Amino acid sequence: MATNASRAVGVDIGGTGIKAGIVDLDAGELISDRVKVATPAGAEPADVLAAVKEVLETLEAPADLPLGVAFPAIVKGGRTMSAANVSKSWIGFEAEKFFEHGLSRDIHFANDADVAGIAEVRYGAAKGIDGLVILTTLGTGIGSAMIYDGVLVPNSELGHLQRSGHKRDAEGYAAYSAMEREELSWEKWAKRLQWYYDYVEFLFSPDLIVVGGGVSKHSEEFLPLLKLRAPIVPAKHRNNAGITRPRHRRCPPGRMQQRNDPGEHHRHSRADRHVLVRRHLRGRRAGRDRGARVDRGRRVPDRGAQQGRRSREGDGRAADLPGREHVRAVGRRDARRPGAARRSPGHHGSGGRRDDRRRGGSGNPLRLIPAGTAPVSSAAGDDLGRRVPGRGLLAHPAE
Repeated sequence: MATNASRAVGVDIGGTGIKAGIVDLDAGELISDRVKVATPAGAEPADVLAAVKEVLETLEAPADLPLGVAFPAIVKGGRTMSAANVSKSWIGFEAEKFFEHGLSRDIHFANDADVAGIAEVRYGAAKGIDGLVILTTLGTGIGSAMIYDGVLVPNSELGHLQRSGHKRDAEGYAAYSAMEREELSWEKWAKRLQWYYDYVEFLFSPDLIVVGGGVSKHSEEFLPLLKLRAPIVPAKHRNNAGITRPRHRRCPPGRMQQRNDPGEHHRHSRADRHVLVRRHLRGRRAGRDRGARVDRGRRVPDRGAQQGRRSREGDGRAADLPGREHVRAVGRRDARRPGAARRSPGHHGSGGRRDDRRRGGSGNPLRLIPAGTAPVSSAAGDDLGRRVPGRGLLAHPAE
């Protein structure tokens, strides 16, 4: 068992989750369970502090261990200077003092991607690499760390590279959250990542690019699709990037290894199934949207046209579709109000008559009314069931 001098408690505050664990600083490995709670909605400082207290109480770490907190913002002298995926209250906020007072202990407060970058250089995928290493974390946003010959260049914030002619910056376009939000396939998301990493490579010519964040456990799905001059590899420690950060500045931050959890295989399986189900549902929605028309905010399934044609050949009724909101097309006369003439919506004055003549009608405008009215006679002839663009299934009134 490692001694207290070689251990520390790390807390990683993210846009969607807050994680904590105890780490062996010599090996850069997690030696406790990882505790995680959701980031409070709005991510106000007081709410985030309460969530951090919750994970530390659950972790039951000794009070004499150094504590480091990683946060997704520019951090200078313990003060947060930006707020991309948290409350704007963090801008210019004395975060380190706030947490020290709230937790009643000394802490060290740092940018989350910088912590992850140092961890990869010291323990992970970038260990022993000379020159410029750029780490990016793909999650709610895109974090970045730049390390040149083992020396950190802090607060690089390459996730906020601007896109010419677009309102969204790089992370709004290419972060993993954009893939989930827009339900992109791995291939479509990889095209966005190609644009991003091409841009980064052109600006900085790195010797190695390391990709971290939770999605890095699926790196085989998208990294082989990227074509870059520099090698690009997944982070060794994946989504445990910012947990380890000792309070003493002379001690570089560590980064934990993914814990050996018997359920890990099943979590990966569920994640893969989630992607497949999402693609399946997206295909079904696309097919449903192509096969339907909308009239005045109501969906008119194409099946209505098929059943309308069948009814013309059978009992002369425009068939109802059980369990579906749909409309039936009739002329001016409505069985609910015998003898009452009604104008078709959208036909005003002579414009309606001109529209009817364009459709080849006989001067009697066609109208859509809700289901539940009297059946439509098929005596009107061949125009029954005819579909008019933008109007749905139409029929002439009974003669």
